[in-house]
Amino acid sequence: MASGLGYNGGPSKCFEYWQTFQNCYMVAVREGDISPCGPLAEDYMECLHGRKEYARQKRIADEYAKQAAKAAQEDSKKGEALTRSPGVAAGLGIIKGDHA
Repeated sequence: MASGLGYNGGPSKCFEYWQTFQNCYMVAVREGDISPCGPLAEDYMECLHGRKEYARQKRIADEYAKQAAKAAQEDSKKGEALTRSPGVAAGLGIIKGDHA
């Protein structure tokens, strides 16, 4: 852990996670079993690096792309690919065109 200070001089966003883990670890070392502190260490590392969050965002984006590709394939089979989504701006009436 670095200084524990954030950009504005206050505690960093993960400082509470670090303190919780550190307190658990100090007690666990005295008792001889540090295994209860594993989830707290994992929470601290997630706060620092965000790997689980990024993995979840990637899964959501992949599923969205998969569903969009499936919908586009179904539309092309029906011959409705051009009439279904005129675009956001045209759909809102901002741009006057063939679709509005």
